[in-house]
Amino acid sequence: MMSIEEHDLQYQEVANFEGTFEEAVTACVVPVPNVMSFNQWIAWRKGDGMRPTQAHGSERTTKPNEESEIWHRAMKCYYGEE
Repeated sequence: MMSIEEHDLQYQEVANFEGTFEEAVTACVVPVPNVMSFNQWIAWRKGDGMRPTQAHGSERTTKPNEESEIWHRAMKCYYGEE
């Protein structure tokens, strides 16, 4: 299993933020997401969710499997296992 430090070196989870998605929420860089489906998450991440994209000034956009992992983690973190 990767440590958070190793994970962060691979790609940004939030545009222009060095740290995890959850750390970005704690730092008020992005708001706490509502409960949402993965498709809603992708749409939300384009704006308020600050998905790393060229439009947000990032060199590399997160891949769909990376977004899925972040979405699963965020929903579990803020809303529990359900």
